[in-house]
Amino acid sequence: MTRTNEEWHTLATNAAPDIIPDSRLGERGVQDQERLEMAVKLRLKRQGRKNHPFYRLNAINSQTPRDGRVIEELGFYDPLNKDKAKQFVAKLDRCTHWLNVGAIPSETVSSLLKKSGIEHKSLRLPRPGKPKPVVEEKKQA
Repeated sequence: MTRTNEEWHTLATNAAPDIIPDSRLGERGVQDQERLEMAVKLRLKRQGRKNHPFYRLNAINSQTPRDGRVIEELGFYDPLNKDKAKQFVAKLDRCTHWLNVGAIPSETVSSLLKKSGIEHKSLRLPRPGKPKPVVEEKKQA
């Protein structure tokens, strides 16, 4: 069921001020509004030839394929480069901006950003814990 502009205006004036109807939302309104918001991730896009990987760091929609369309290119990662300074180059201010907006970094991107000096609560890094015990084989008597 589609609503006319007058019906939307009536709903908007009678509804709570923080709820603004949108023609894309349908009848369920606010519940569908959450689905329309885009989840952004910071992840690597593989380029380069076979056995010579080269990655670009991108802000990308989470539903887009690995090598799909990007929102913004933030830098690159060249694991074969011997010079550590040139191995990972990123626009750190833009990375921080995307993290503050709510972008979720992949584990690899999290570790690369952490090594570059970015401190943020959304960086997902493995927490150090107890090492797993080594099981010794039984001695045969």
